Amino acid sequence: MNTRLWIRLETMKKFENQQKNFVLSIRIILLRIRKLSTKKLVMKQN
Repeated sequence: MNTRLWIRLETMKKFENQQKNFVLSIRIILLRIRKLSTKKLVMKQN
């Protein structure tokens, strides 16, 4: 009876997880870029 609702809930969960993973990966990438840019700055200073 409630299979549609259940399926909808499951897909919502999956979507939320995907979004979280996406945000996490973007943060990691941004952090890496920042580290790289600071390294370059340090290299220029020396």
